[in-house]
Amino acid sequence: FFFYTVSQKYLSLQKHTPYIVQRVFSDANGVYLNSSEGIEEYKKNANGTLAFKGFKTLPNRTATTSQTGLLSVNTNVVYENNKALFVSNTKMRLNKLYATNSSILVANEEKIFNYSIETKKITETALVRPCNVILNHKNNHLVGTLNGEIYLLNNNLEILSKYKLSNAKISNLYFDAYTNLFYVSNDENLHLFRLKNDKLELIKSITSRDGLNLSE
Repeated sequence: FFFYTVSQKYLSLQKHTPYIVQRVFSDANGVYLNSSEGIEEYKKNANGTLAFKGFKTLPNRTATTSQTGLLSVNTNVVYENNKALFVSNTKMRLNKLYATNSSILVANEEKIFNYSIETKKITETALVRPCNVILNHKNNHLVGTLNGEIYLLNNNLEILSKYKLSNAKISNLYFDAYTNLFYVSNDENLHLFRLKNDKLELIKSITSRDGLNLSE
């Protein structure tokens, strides 16, 4: 298994479990291999190498890291370092998990929940669904849905802007700090957006025939 670091070096890892890796993520402390059975943790050494730290059994493959540790979800419960942090009131299983410096966002096809790390309060909305992907941008959140809609929400999950592309699901969201543009992809095309007074504005849609020509 290979992990590509920010320092442009390839580090080789010897896996310690037979489980298939479904996601790789990292923080300041190490690298994590996320499978359906749990997480392999590798600690970053001073010389830049990675050492196996241990395996944590998790009942769900949805996991990420935050300032306070390892986050994961099981059904409608969010765990922090394998301890229950909060319980959502949704009947459907939580399947999206994101962490920012100030909050933890979880979602499913019904609702989005925002857990404030400072106040421990939970804000929720059922107006933006079915959620498929979330991107944090400053104090706001860009949300892509399974039915082709894009929403800009503030930290209280209030809708600031909405844009309907098509019925194709939004699969990826990316912000380019150099151009100040949002790249939004669905099953059809790649779309470039910008924010103007907290409003989403479509700049260009790129099809497969356009190749990598991003000029306006």
